[in-house]
Amino acid sequence: MFSARVELDEEVAGGDGSGGTESIRSLLCPPPIPGVDDWGIPPASQNPCDPGVEAKLMHFHTLKNDPNAPKHFNDSLMMNRSFRNPHLYAKLVEFVDVDEKATNFPRDVWDPTDMHEEWFADKIGKIIGSDQTRFLTEFVAEAQKIRYEQQTSGSGQREKRSRIEFATSRRR
Repeated sequence: MFSARVELDEEVAGGDGSGGTESIRSLLCPPPIPGVDDWGIPPASQNPCDPGVEAKLMHFHTLKNDPNAPKHFNDSLMMNRSFRNPHLYAKLVEFVDVDEKATNFPRDVWDPTDMHEEWFADKIGKIIGSDQTRFLTEFVAEAQKIRYEQQTSGSGQREKRSRIEFATSRRR
C-alpha cells in the first residue's frame, strides 16, 4: 500500500521536476465540448487596452509586489470599516450597475428570466413543509395506534392504576 502511494505521488508530481503542474492541470481541465473550440471562450482581443485601466492595474500590481510593505487590495478592503456594512453588497451592485441574473450562456442553454413559481425557495418550503407535517401527523397517529394495540393485547383491557407504590432509595 505504501509503495502504491509513493508511485501515485511520483506520478502526480510529474517525476520530471515540474512539480506535477502539468498533471494537475490535465486533471483539472474540463473535457472539451464537441463542436465548440475552447469551451466557447472567444480569443483575446487585439484592440489596445484602455490606458486608464492599465494604469490602475499597474498601480495595484506595484502595491501588491512592494518588497517593503506589500499591500493587497482585498486585505485593505477587508480592513475598511464600511466593508462590514451588511447592505454593502446591494450598494455595490447598484453602483456598478451589475445585472445579477445575467449569464454568458446562450438563451437556449440557460435563460435566467425563465423562472417558474414552484422553483422559488418559499414555494418549495411550503410544499416540503406541508408534506412533512402531513407525514409526521400520520406517523405519530400510526405510532400511537400501534402502542395502544400493544398495551391492550395480551390480557384484554389493561386496568388503570388507582395508586402508585413508591420505594425509598435507602436501606432500612
